[in-house]
Amino acid sequence: DRLPELAVAAIQGAIPQDRKWDPAFQVSTLNTYAGLSSKAAEGFDDSGASSDNGVKVSSGLVVWPETATPFYFQVPSPLSKKVRSVARDLDIVLLFGSPAYRFNGAGKAEYLNSVYVLDSDGAVAGRYDKRHLVPFGEYLPWGWVTSWARDLIPAVGQFSAGITSRPLSCGDLRIGVLICFESIFPSLSRETVLEGANFLAVLTNDAWFGRTGAPYQHEIMSVFRAVETRRWVVRAANTGISSLIGPCGVRTAKTSLFEPDHIEGRIHLRKGHTFYVKYGEIWLLLFCLFWAVVPFWRKVPKEV
Repeated sequence: DRLPELAVAAIQGAIPQDRKWDPAFQVSTLNTYAGLSSKAAEGFDDSGASSDNGVKVSSGLVVWPETATPFYFQVPSPLSKKVRSVARDLDIVLLFGSPAYRFNGAGKAEYLNSVYVLDSDGAVAGRYDKRHLVPFGEYLPWGWVTSWARDLIPAVGQFSAGITSRPLSCGDLRIGVLICFESIFPSLSRETVLEGANFLAVLTNDAWFGRTGAPYQHEIMSVFRAVETRRWVVRAANTGISSLIGPCGVRTAKTSLFEPDHIEGRIHLRKGHTFYVKYGEIWLLLFCLFWAVVPFWRKVPKEV
């Protein structure tokens, strides 16, 4: 049977890094994303996502990049209300990045790099917290051993890692989220697909790399994730490259660097597991075992 389709859009705000965290630009940043989302939603037809018989199974999906909202969305404010109204007014499912926090058992705040999904009523349907943090960027590894480095590298974040690979659920959608650095690790996409993800979403901010080869290298990692899992990938990057990538690794849409833009398309929600998803790196173990045995492989001499 034909799998359900979903109308999707990836939004590229192209917010300069020197403005991204400046409170003076919070409203204009949000207006940029709201405006581009409105243009993208115009391209969605009434079906949003449809099954083979044309029955609507979900609203269209709009994806904003990593930390697209430069404030704590979980704190009630006019800004968080504005985000909710975007989903509600456009009748879309909205996936976006935002900083977040939680309190541990000792009552101490732990800061998170997170992604929220809102349903078409603007209600929070779920939140994913980044699991694989960037060492010396989002946290200092090895605890007290490297604590001295904080004085030398004051910009290092103090983020805590998420604890689950479970996909975000909203209606028929099972969204396997990968935040920035996470998209280079095949094991992370494998885990979320094993837990039921029917497509992958990569949210990132590659503005740090500037106009170098790094944004291109980072984006191509998502091609591998698509092929390994046979899932569509919706990639939203703040300054590019944003793309829609099919299960065979073919891009159906792609943006340029450092241009405010949006891309639209239709993807299939997919089920089933590839060999890699089922067995992971077992092929590598078998390969190593093979070459470990080869030196001891001797031809048995024929008897005269």
